[in-house]
Amino acid sequence: MFSRNSPTSLSRLTVAVAAGALVATTGVGAAEAKSAGHADRLSPSAKVTVAGRGWGHGHGMSQWGAQGAAKKGKSANQILSFYYPHTAGGKAGGRVRVLITTDTTRDVLVKARSGLTAKAVKSGKVFKIAERKPKATRWRIKPVSGGRSAVDFKTKGWHRFKTVKGDLQFNAGGKPIHLYLPHGRSATYRGILRSASPKAGKMERNTVNILSLETYLRSVVPAEAYSSWKQAALQAQAVAARTYAVYERAHSSRGYFDLYSDTRSQAYPGVATETSATTKAVKATKGRIRTYAGKSAFTQFSASNGGFALDGGKAYLVSKKDPYDTKASGDTNLSWTKKITARKLMDRFTHGHPITAITLAKVGGTGGRYVRTVTFEWDGGINRVPAGTFKSWAGLKSTYFTIG
Repeated sequence: MFSRNSPTSLSRLTVAVAAGALVATTGVGAAEAKSAGHADRLSPSAKVTVAGRGWGHGHGMSQWGAQGAAKKGKSANQILSFYYPHTAGGKAGGRVRVLITTDTTRDVLVKARSGLTAKAVKSGKVFKIAERKPKATRWRIKPVSGGRSAVDFKTKGWHRFKTVKGDLQFNAGGKPIHLYLPHGRSATYRGILRSASPKAGKMERNTVNILSLETYLRSVVPAEAYSSWKQAALQAQAVAARTYAVYERAHSSRGYFDLYSDTRSQAYPGVATETSATTKAVKATKGRIRTYAGKSAFTQFSASNGGFALDGGKAYLVSKKDPYDTKASGDTNLSWTKKITARKLMDRFTHGHPITAITLAKVGGTGGRYVRTVTFEWDGGINRVPAGTFKSWAGLKSTYFTIG
C-alpha cells in the first residue's frame, strides 16, 4: 500500500567526509548544506551506517502500535480512532474479486473434489463435473482460440470435457478448492476460481478468486498480523483491512478484478493462514469499516512506524508521534541498522567517483524523521535520489533513517 507525501518544509542532515571519518551536522533551511572540500573524500573501503526505525511506509495504523495500544487496554475503536482521526464507523459487505498473482499460467488447474462444478460465465450454464466424472483426479480450465474456454479432466491422461464461449469458473458450493500453482506449489481458496479474460476474445487468462468480503478477511488478517496478538489489535486490523478492501473495490479501474493477492493490496495467501483467533476478530467486527465524509476511508497500515506516523495525503492520515509503537509493544522493527560500503554507493550513485558529501532532505512536519531525498556529491557532480529509490536499492525497511 502506497500513498504520496506532501512535504511543506525540509530539514536536512548533512554527512560530510573529513579526515577519513564521517561527521554529521544538522540544520534547517532551503539551501543545501555545502559538501566537504576537495581534499575530503570517503575511502571506498569505508562502511557507511544507516540507522533507521520502523518497517513500511508509516501511513495510518502501525500494526505493532495497535498491539501496543491493546496492551495498554485500548479497545479496537479507540485504536482506530487514534490512527485514523476524523473517521467514523460504517458498514459494508458484498464480494471481492482477488487476482491470484502467484498463478502465472493461463490455466486454472485444481484438485478434484466432491461438489465441484464448472460454470460458463457468459451463459450461466453449470456443469456438475464431479458427478459426471467421479474418477477424475484433476480438472483444469484453459483458453481456446476464438474467445472460448475449455474444461478438461485428468485420469491417466488429459481429456476434453466441454468447450464454451467466454470464460469458465470452478465452484464447490463454498467448500475450499485446491489450486495448483507453478513450480510445484499449491494453495487452497474458498469461493469461486475464475479463469478470467483481461480482454474479451483474447487467449490471455488470469486466475481470479471471487468470494465474500468476510471470507476474504479470514485469510488477510492472520497474514497481516500475528494471531497471538491481543484481540483488540486483531479487531482493529480486521476493520482496517476490510475498509482498505472496500476502498480499493470502489476506486479500482482494473476491470475484471478488484484486489491483488499480494502487498500491492493486502497479503491474501488463502485458507492456509486462517486461525481461530483472527477469525474470531473478523466475526466480532462483521461488516464494520471506517468512513470519511460518508465514504470508505483509505485505511493504510504498515508493520511499524518507528514511533512516528507519516502524513499520507489524507485528512485522517496525519503526521504525529505514536505513543504505542514502542519497546513495550514488542515491536521487532522499532530500530535497525544497515552497513553499506562506500564502494557500493560510489558504483551506484556517483559513477564510481569518491563521495565528498551525503545530504538527507527530510519530509516537513515529521520533526526531521522521514527522508525525502538522499543527495550524493563528488568533485564536479551531484546526484539527488528519491528516498524510496535509495530504500529499495539498499534493502532498508523504511525511509525513517539517518546516515552517519
